[in-house]
Amino acid sequence: MIKKILSVAFIFIIYSLLFPSENKKVSVYTQQVSDRVYKFYADNSALVPYQVIVYVGKNRKEREKFYKIIPEKSISNLLFIYTNSYKEEPFYITKTIIGDPNRVKIHEEYPYLLPFKNGESFKVNQGYETRFTHRGWLKYSIDFGMKTGTPIYAARGGVVVAVKDTSRSGGRSRRYRGCANYITIAHDDGSFAQYVHLMFGGSVVKEGDVVKAGDLIGYSGATGRVTGPHLHFMVYIPVEEGLQTIPVKFLTKDGELVSIKSKNYYTAYNPYTEESNITTRGENSFEEFDDESLGEP
Repeated sequence: MIKKILSVAFIFIIYSLLFPSENKKVSVYTQQVSDRVYKFYADNSALVPYQVIVYVGKNRKEREKFYKIIPEKSISNLLFIYTNSYKEEPFYITKTIIGDPNRVKIHEEYPYLLPFKNGESFKVNQGYETRFTHRGWLKYSIDFGMKTGTPIYAARGGVVVAVKDTSRSGGRSRRYRGCANYITIAHDDGSFAQYVHLMFGGSVVKEGDVVKAGDLIGYSGATGRVTGPHLHFMVYIPVEEGLQTIPVKFLTKDGELVSIKSKNYYTAYNPYTEESNITTRGENSFEEFDDESLGEP
């Protein structure tokens, strides 16, 4: 008789910023088929595919790595078959990474909207490739200085795949790592947009909602490890065993696409709305300490 064992895996998520706790959407488990032979399976309850990496073995010298992409809304996906050197159940560690690199088809000139109300202007306190926190895979991120409670709008249409707005915590201390509220939206080209540091209860959307560019999705805040309220915005794509932010361009009132630069003000323009184009200006000074305060993709 086949003995099925549900193992408790340690979910080590790629880049500590992405998951403040374990990924509850993807589960990895084993099924014992003979004395030392085990089948590894994965279930994915998410609306998008995930990359799954499994490291099997008690120590680094004997550890083996296995990789597979798991489709969205799927169960009992066979990952691999493993023969253990020991009689006991194999020890393993898993990493999960949102998205499928094979589905990415980026249109570099896609016209994104600025993620705030039509006609309002905000300062970019930190733009692309700045030396403070926008480095490495986060180098194409943008921080807009704005007061808590500022309405946030979708920069591009898509499906909401992750929401957290239950955190009330934010501040300078390292203990606020993983405390940021966020909304993650999947686009039809395989990319994702993430809106981070939202206020408590600051999402007006839920997982599975379909949004259009310019739709209200939430309200800015100061959750996570920061010194003040602002919106962290980024678009990223899955790459093999990782993620990478990408530069995007924003639509302006004169129909031009512009690249964002630090310390400049930008005015939102939404060609799909009939709201007044009267320009108002807002800003807020802050520091964003590190990428570990950001949210799950």
